[in-house]
Amino acid sequence: MNKKSQNMLYISIFTLFICSAGGTLENTAMQTMMEAWPSVSPAMIRLLTTLPPFISMFAMIGVGRIVGKYISYKTSICTGLILMLSGGLLPFFLSLPWNGILVCRIAMGLGVGMSALGNPLFMLSVPANHLARYIGIGGIVGSVCNMLLNPIVGTLTKVGWKYAFLSNLVYIIPFLMCLFFLKEPEQKEKDSQEENKETIPSIVYMFIGIQFLSTMTLYPLLSGISTYVSALKVGDVTFAGILLSVYTFGGLTVNLFLPRIKKALGNKLLFIAYLLVCLGVSLVIFVPNKVLLIAGIFMSGTGFIASMQMLQVYCGNICSPSQMANASTMILASNQFGVLLSTFFMALTKYISLFAYEMQNTLLVCLIVYLLLAVFAWKYKLK
Repeated sequence: MNKKSQNMLYISIFTLFICSAGGTLENTAMQTMMEAWPSVSPAMIRLLTTLPPFISMFAMIGVGRIVGKYISYKTSICTGLILMLSGGLLPFFLSLPWNGILVCRIAMGLGVGMSALGNPLFMLSVPANHLARYIGIGGIVGSVCNMLLNPIVGTLTKVGWKYAFLSNLVYIIPFLMCLFFLKEPEQKEKDSQEENKETIPSIVYMFIGIQFLSTMTLYPLLSGISTYVSALKVGDVTFAGILLSVYTFGGLTVNLFLPRIKKALGNKLLFIAYLLVCLGVSLVIFVPNKVLLIAGIFMSGTGFIASMQMLQVYCGNICSPSQMANASTMILASNQFGVLLSTFFMALTKYISLFAYEMQNTLLVCLIVYLLLAVFAWKYKLK
């Protein structure tokens, strides 16, 4: 592969990170949709952004097992992007009942799962010592996109709740790039008997559990932010969109300096990342004014994205090429499963009545979980 083709390949993979928020861009519009659909329960409304991650979880696991063996990366990714575009845009163009909209979200979830191959593609395409750098750049692409889109979704929602779905037009970019420039990763031939003996290292299953817990407990900060700022009377849907962009900007910052941060902090990185989330969530709970909400959400985004990206880097360093896609997508799937169960997590924690607002009670449990994760990460530092 010549230098130009290689660069276009990398750029096409980078654009796949735009899909990282697939199915969740409408979080900013959640409160507006609840008002537009008073006959539909809030739990059903929240399925708009939690159902796609749930469906994508199964799609990721399935694709991770067969991609590169029975189906090409390009076929899987392009098919997934078509599903994301159709499932994401149909609710804007058609007058559907809420159940019909949820069917479209199932298609969206299948698309997200089939296209979630940016990390394993990099793991197979770049040298291991450059992995943190490339995953960091990919994270920057996704973060910039999300940061720009969240306020746009908030503004579109003021026109009408349906307009939030137009944000899914952004997936045209990765579709065209992958259609024309994506190539299959070069894999060394390996004896099939030897390949069948290879298994996913047991520590990857620990990564899966950690990712699930960290996502499930923190995601309510994103899905409930529009309701929270409305209850606090500190802003409207546009401000909620700005807060989601601030969260993404935290991720952008850490992705920008990921290789340097990894080098400087070494095996203390996960501990510091979880501790940063603890500080951010504490500000959101205990000092919920505009300025400190922004600071707390920025810290939370920085810590969460740092931990998630590093689990992927560690996975890439310890897995064999034949198990790379499977292991990486399983971690991503656990993240999606956490997004789904975050709705039930919110429903359970609402029975805690320590604070005036439900969100504060939910985030208190999140704070406790992240403190435990920080202690665990400190005690069992990864070598």
